[in-house]
Amino acid sequence: MNYYELGKFSIKVPTNGLMKRQLFWGMQNQAYGTYVGIEQEIPQMYFVDKVGMNILQKEGITDSFVSIGQYLKVCLKYPIEMVGIYTRHLINMLLPIWPEAYVVNMNSNKIITSLLAFSCIFLFIICVFGKYTYRNTYWNFVPILIPVVFITPGAVEIRFFAALFIYIISTLCWNCDWKSMFSMIARNKIKFILSYIGIYASFIAIWTNTLSSISTGYPIFFE
Repeated sequence: MNYYELGKFSIKVPTNGLMKRQLFWGMQNQAYGTYVGIEQEIPQMYFVDKVGMNILQKEGITDSFVSIGQYLKVCLKYPIEMVGIYTRHLINMLLPIWPEAYVVNMNSNKIITSLLAFSCIFLFIICVFGKYTYRNTYWNFVPILIPVVFITPGAVEIRFFAALFIYIISTLCWNCDWKSMFSMIARNKIKFILSYIGIYASFIAIWTNTLSSISTGYPIFFE
């Protein structure tokens, strides 16, 4: 393919600075989606991050980071804002906005999907950190979770987090001592109910903010 496209033999994948552009797009947008229904012609859906856009505007960065060093300088200059940006990325991926990887129905029921996803994550955290697993499988899954970690600062789509959800669901299905875990939850039910409601409410606040920032069309990187 490289010989056909570029006229040279090489095993390298020509990315044309894709990593730096991904970091740039990740600051611009909280999430990215693709619509494949019939309601509109343009499939691209992106959710603008106003904080990231303001930082890029202040720094005069209009197309991409010149270097990874420039990106790191921005991170050091705006540490709290950058933590906020990537927290929104993570939460938006942990609470799927639509039940499909590619959006078919813009008006599908989103609350049920978010409740199911959050409940699985909540129980997974209790299972893992409460040590209610039969086997220590954490390191076994590191290879498939590495892409999840590296895409988080970029233009995130829910399909990129499929490996993480596979790990969460697999742990709950085959590596969780449900009897012992629910016995502990029953003894501390008020604490866990309040924690569930409080954390879910904070997730929903970020999630609804993302939904309100939706834009459709061709963002700058498709021009």
